[in-house]
Amino acid sequence: LQHQQHQQRRQAPQVSTVAGGDRGDLGAFLAAASLDKHLRVLQDHEIDSVESLRLLTESDYKEMGFSIGVRRRLL
Repeated sequence: LQHQQHQQRRQAPQVSTVAGGDRGDLGAFLAAASLDKHLRVLQDHEIDSVESLRLLTESDYKEMGFSIGVRRRLL
């Protein structure tokens, strides 16, 4: 299962990085997936780049309070 999650993260849509992956980059990535309303929660947990987002596991998202549907879309 972890291998599958890792592969899914690697296949996530690519968003070009500006200034090394700033918050706008993460915002654009989330907006492209219609998940931009969740940006604040991620920022509150100090997730501020797409690269950081890809390191998160389903357990991490669950701990932050994301619903199963959102967790599936982010993984």
